[in-house]
Amino acid sequence: MDRSSIIFCIGSVLFCLGIAIFTFPAASVSRETLTNANTPMDAEKMQDIDLGDFGKVTVLEMLNYYLENPPAKTTVESELKETHFQGC
Repeated sequence: MDRSSIIFCIGSVLFCLGIAIFTFPAASVSRETLTNANTPMDAEKMQDIDLGDFGKVTVLEMLNYYLENPPAKTTVESELKETHFQGC
């Protein structure tokens, strides 16, 4: 490698590190937010969830509905759907 190539590679790495150092604070969250996100919360304390046309629903109502109506289990046949590609 010639000298200009080495200077270009080192400069590119330093430039990218500089961008990462300056933009990291904008992309990171505070320690308080991080600890709150890692701490489990009771369903009663969570806010209602807006489901658009269905209205606002509490987390407990959603949990009860899921327990009473679990999602259908997928079978091997339903996962292997045949796909037809339309080409020229």
